[in-house]
Amino acid sequence: MDIHTFIDTNKDKYSKWLQSMFPHAYPVVCDTSSDILASYLIANFTNNNIKFVQGTFDNKYHYWMEIDSEILDFTIVQFISDYDVSKVFIDDMYYSSYTRVKEYEPSFIDSKYINDFDKYLDNLNW
Repeated sequence: MDIHTFIDTNKDKYSKWLQSMFPHAYPVVCDTSSDILASYLIANFTNNNIKFVQGTFDNKYHYWMEIDSEILDFTIVQFISDYDVSKVFIDDMYYSSYTRVKEYEPSFIDSKYINDFDKYLDNLNW
């Protein structure tokens, strides 16, 4: 399975997992949610251009991921409450609202959260 298929197949599962792990903070856990998924994808998929990005959305602090220059943002609903979350890769009409400030190396590769998400997926696939 390629990375885009994995994301499309598991986007709802990841959103539900985020909500269960961070019930009092979702959807404003943009830094953690992007870092965890970027780390997970880097650990499980090779030859992909995955970036963990800090910046702004509509002039408000924000983090997101980019894969092959496409913006992937699981927490955009904090800015656009009626955003269609089934579209994980951000629609072109919103791209201009994203301003990049800095790129980071994902830091959660061996963390509890990566293992928890992996176990969560395994349990769902039984």
